Parts: sequence; structure tokens; C-alpha cells
Amino acid sequence: MVRPRKVRRIGYRPEFDEYTPSKDRCIELTFEELESIRLIDYEKLNQQEASELMNVGRTTLQAIYKSAREKISVALIENISISYLDNDCYEFYQRHGHGRGIGMGRMQGQGRGRNRKKE
Repeated sequence: MVRPRKVRRIGYRPEFDEYTPSKDRCIELTFEELESIRLIDYEKLNQQEASELMNVGRTTLQAIYKSAREKISVALIENISISYLDNDCYEFYQRHGHGRGIGMGRMQGQGRGRNRKKE
């Protein structure tokens, strides 16, 4: 017999039944912020592993991650679009044998931004 589900308390109910962001407002998420979310929440790495891959200190990663989480929570609650800001201050890394892929998960770590070398 399945145990009955306990009633949970919440303090907020969204105005909408789905997330379809408004085009009127937009929150900019930097590539570093996106990468911190990808490594920690999507790839399930711990902060030490993620900071080593990103070539930053663990406390720097924590600040980047906190900023990203704050922006994403505002976007979800206030139904705001998210765009990615290319601050042109990054390089791609290659990582084999762990996680879901290499680099950003597209084009084998070659990137798609302004830093990509023309062949």
C-alpha cells in the first residue's frame, strides 16, 4: 500500500501555469554563470571540481554560482526572459571520460562565440 502524500505548505503560487517568458524584460546571464550552473547542477560536479575546470578559485566559483542562481530565480518568479552575455573573456577546455560531453557540449569544445578561430 502506498503511503499517503503529506500536505506541503507553500507561500507563493505563480500567476501562470507555464514558463513563457516575457519579451519586454530580459536578464543577462554571462557564460561563466551559465557554465557554473551547467557544471554544478547539470553535470553534478562538486564546487572544487567545477572550479578546477573553470580555472578559478572555489570562492570565486561560489560567487559566480550565487549570482547565476539569483538571476535565474528572478527570471522564473517574475516571468522574465534570459539571454546569454558574451563577455569575451573565456577559453574552452577539453574534458574526456567524465560527464555528458566535451567543452560546452557542442562542436567538441570549439565554441560558437567570437573567440572561435576562423579556418
